[in-house]
Amino acid sequence: MIPEILFSPSDIGLEQGGLHEAIWESISKCPKIGGNANLKGLKGRLEKELRALTPSDYSINIYIPQNPSTYAWESGKALCNRFNSDIDLVNHSKPQTRAEYFESGPRDFN
Repeated sequence: MIPEILFSPSDIGLEQGGLHEAIWESISKCPKIGGNANLKGLKGRLEKELRALTPSDYSINIYIPQNPSTYAWESGKALCNRFNSDIDLVNHSKPQTRAEYFESGPRDFN
């Protein structure tokens, strides 16, 4: 039998949703991107199919960006542009060059 606290963490005083709610929240935050998002009628079909799987009191909001084929790349580019190009997001120092990598191997990310 599956431990009930996975689905009802409030039983032991935790103020958070259960496993099923975490999965639902994760799915609801997935962007609909890539070339297939350009298919005519995809948004309506997704809404219809998801509506059949969800309780009627849940709202279903599907957002398809203006250019879904390049949306992931554009988002990554925008994120990188927020940071100084001389700063590595992992260790906050100048990124290792290709030559440095081949000379001494990968840097430690501690």
